[in-house]
Amino acid sequence: MPHTVFTRDAGGGIYSRNIPENFIDFGAFPYVLSQSSFQRCLVASLVASTTAARTSNVVTVTATAHGIPSIYNGFRFYYPGSAGLAAGWVDNITVVDANTITFPSVGADFTSQSVNAAAAYTTATNIPGGILIPAGMVSDSSSIRLTAHIASINTAATKTVRPFLGANAIAPAQSGTTYNCMLKEWELCMLNTTQIVGHLVASNNSGSGSISSGVAFNTLADNLILTQLTVSAAQDFIALLQAPKIILFR
Repeated sequence: MPHTVFTRDAGGGIYSRNIPENFIDFGAFPYVLSQSSFQRCLVASLVASTTAARTSNVVTVTATAHGIPSIYNGFRFYYPGSAGLAAGWVDNITVVDANTITFPSVGADFTSQSVNAAAAYTTATNIPGGILIPAGMVSDSSSIRLTAHIASINTAATKTVRPFLGANAIAPAQSGTTYNCMLKEWELCMLNTTQIVGHLVASNNSGSGSISSGVAFNTLADNLILTQLTVSAAQDFIALLQAPKIILFR
């Protein structure tokens, strides 16, 4: 039997609404809201000379000292694109060795091609999907905690994770060079009736915290929270180990 929650319409009236499937119901607020259909994923910078080839529906990516350990076999991977295969997320990578990654990809064979126009991939990239906050679930007095479990290796490259609402960042970026596996957290709240703001949980960002600018947030419409990953330099990566989650307090 579906559970329900009471929400408000534009006129201030209270009505009952079914709790969506991506809510974990504790019987009362707070609720945990998680991304549906999540797959563990990573964004890798690779190297400037990275090449790719496809043979018998398997793509082989060659990137000297790419930095991705084999424990990330099976992860979803952002392929930066080449002449024979468009950029996008691919599933089920295999880290063959320190210089080679493969993944299944149905299509015509192609020989060695430059990946990402022969440059390291340092572009901010949204993970597939997002966390849907249904209309009416957030009120002017709501408090929201957003969490993400990330991993990388210890290099000089800066690894960054940041939440977005559409094209707008809703909280400051969390960045670092030395973490291997870490929980990143943000606190969000309504600034007024039409804007939301977020700040870092200081203990997860080297002891500092800052407030972002207010971002338009319509509490009476569905809102999709995205997670963006970035690596600043070659031979590194940032991975998302679990589905990002929102803990919503009314």
